[in-house]
Parts: sequence; C-alpha cells; structure tokens
Amino acid sequence: MHDWRVWGRVDQQWEPDTRITVVTAGRGWGKTHFAAEQCHRMADEWIDVCGGEIGIAGRTHDDTMAAIIHGPSGIIATQKPWNQCTVTGKTVKWRSGAVGHIMTGDRPEGFRSYNLGFLWCDEFAHWKYLEKCYQAFEFGVRRGTRPTIIITSTPLPHPIFKAIVADPLTKRIRGRTLDNLLNIDADTLRGWVSRYGGTELGKQELEGEILDGSKHAPWRQQDIRRIESHECPTLFRTVVAIDPAGGRHKKSDKTGIVCAAIDDDANTYVLDDATDRYAPEDWAAKAIFMARYHGADAIVGERNYGGDMVLAVIRLHPDWPAAQADGIRLIDVVSVESKGHRALAPAMLYRQGKAFHVGDPHKYALLEYEMTHYDPTLPRARQASPDAMDALVHAMAELHPDREGLGGSSAYDDGATEDFAKMLASLGGH
Repeated sequence: MHDWRVWGRVDQQWEPDTRITVVTAGRGWGKTHFAAEQCHRMADEWIDVCGGEIGIAGRTHDDTMAAIIHGPSGIIATQKPWNQCTVTGKTVKWRSGAVGHIMTGDRPEGFRSYNLGFLWCDEFAHWKYLEKCYQAFEFGVRRGTRPTIIITSTPLPHPIFKAIVADPLTKRIRGRTLDNLLNIDADTLRGWVSRYGGTELGKQELEGEILDGSKHAPWRQQDIRRIESHECPTLFRTVVAIDPAGGRHKKSDKTGIVCAAIDDDANTYVLDDATDRYAPEDWAAKAIFMARYHGADAIVGERNYGGDMVLAVIRLHPDWPAAQADGIRLIDVVSVESKGHRALAPAMLYRQGKAFHVGDPHKYALLEYEMTHYDPTLPRARQASPDAMDALVHAMAELHPDREGLGGSSAYDDGATEDFAKMLASLGGH
C-alpha cells in the first residue's frame, strides 16, 4: 500500500538518473502525489543520493503549505509508517534524519541559503520570479551523489520554462488528465471535458502540452506579471467589464467577465476572471456579485446586436438595486475599432510593466491563453472569440480613458515600440 513502485501508475515511475526532470501534465494527473512520493524516497532509500538535504518549493507559502505539505496528496498524507515526518515552521524532518526545507517561488533569495541534494518545484511555470529562482537554485542543488531537481507544472509558454524543457539533458514526463481517470470525480471530469475538451486551452490544461503563443498576438507570456493579493496596493478605482455572448446554447461564445483596477500611479491590476457560458440572468448575477465583492464603482458593458442589452439585463436583475445602493454605476461602450486595434494600448501597458495579475494564476488560464494566442491578422471564422480578452480590454479602456496618449510615455522601449508599429501596419493602421 505504501510502496509507490507497486501501486503508482507505470507513467509515474521515476529514477534519479538525470539532473532535471520536468513533469508537464494536465490537471488531476497526480503531479503532487508523484513528487511527494519522490521526496519520501529521497528521505529513505535514496538518502545518499541527495545527502539528506531536500528542498520543497511551491508558488507561494500558502500554496506550499496547503497543497504540498498538508494537502490530500502532499508530504504529510503520503508519509511512510517506517519513516514518518514532522513539520515545524519551514522545516520537514524525517525519522531517517533527512531534512526538508520549505521555499517559495515568490522569494528567490530563499534558494541561496541551502546546499541541497534534491529539489521539488511545484507549478514552476506559474512562479512570480521564475527566472530569478531558477538562477538561484541551479547552483544550490549540488549535494549528494546525484543532485536532482524535479519540476512539476501545468505548462505555460514562458521562455525559461520552455528552455529547460527543450534542454537535451532534461528528462520530460508527459501526462494527461485522463491518465488518472479512476481517481478524479466523475462529475468534475465531465465538466472539464465538456468545457475544454477539443480546444486549444484544453491541450494545455488537460493534455499538458506547451502551447506557443501566436507571433501576431498583442501580448507575450513573459509580459504577464503576477503578484499576490497581499501585495496589491491601495486601489484608486475598480470596474467589472462584460463582453456578452450572442446566445446561451453550448456552442455559443462565452460571456467575458473581468474585474480590473488601477492605483494612484495608473498601474493596472486584474483581480478576477469569471468568463464562461451563461444564461443572461446568470452572467448578470455574476457581474453584480463580482462588482460588490471587489468594491467596484461601475459595471462596463459592450453594446452589441443593435442595443444596450447588457445594461438592460442588469437593470432587470433582482440584485441590481442593492448594487446601486452600493454606488455601482452602469457604463456602456461601443466598439468601433477592430479587436486587434483595441488591444494594442492595453498590451503596451503590460510590456511597460504597468499591469499585474493578482492571486492564483490558474483562474487566469483562459484569459492569458486568449491574450497570447489571439491572432488579429486572422478572420474571426478561423479562431475562437477571445471573450475574456475583450472584457479585459473594455475594463482597461474605462480605467485608462487617455490610453491613446500612452505612446508618449518614457516607459516605451524601442523593441516594443517597433513590434507594435509592425503589428499596427499589419492591421492596416498608420
């Protein structure tokens, strides 16, 4: 029961025979369980391999403690009766004498303090300081007879992550959500497959594939910066933006619902994304709830299909009077430019380092996929509607009414300016 070599799946078997192993797998494949088991083996049968010094690193401290240490597939839940462990502060101690050091991807300096023989980095592609952390721990894992690093992550096309995976000395384990069919709740799995099966985003989230962004996309993955909720400054203004779908059946476009804010220095903070397929009364309820939850002063809706449908649906919703009492207004926008043109100025804010995604990166998976894969040079019939991206653009347009003047900012860099000039030219701009 406790021997991973016996009851772990064939695709989850591993030996420390290479410097770096990267596990790129879909949600629910068993990445956490797999890596926790390797930590226990390092603390037991492979203690000489790692010199008894183990690093355990997650995206943030809260993520690490909740999922990696105390989660249902984490270190405590999978410990062995013959080599139990205890957790005190940021240290895990096994009966064998092996010691685990808890570190996080938002504290690069923490990796410089240890001489490790084994390091597990969980959800590495989503770390805030991915490059700085990698540079730090690359030199810090040097103890034992075979210093080894395991990286587990739902993949993102970050240049550093892609370079590690592409290195010929890296062992890569690939996995799909469906590989762990027997251990995932059936209704949950049906929901995932129904929403993402057969889609490009599904290839990333369910199949574990690394998807390169479109070369014509307004955003690049490396321009998307992350902060945690506690790092968010005092916000000057917050809005919720809606990009409505044209129908309510399962093949309709999604309704984009994004909450964003600005601070006194005009930095943008994306706080939430609830984009999905909704009936009108449901997306109205979601938008009103999000606006009240985040303290927004307005709900911004795009006029489409010849009328102010968004505003009308929200006004008729029973929750609207309470939202009005909170001081929330309704603002409609009319899109006269193409999606590609509208996205240029908001995307430039990201390149300037003036936009941040706040909190758990997984809730922005769809939004970030659309941002980095939407190709404004292709006709709409050849790609899915970027509904979350559209809602983000509407929100940023409302938060930055002078966005057309951003081109004069000293934060422009020549390379970014040239890239955007070429993109504008390709779209027929001047």
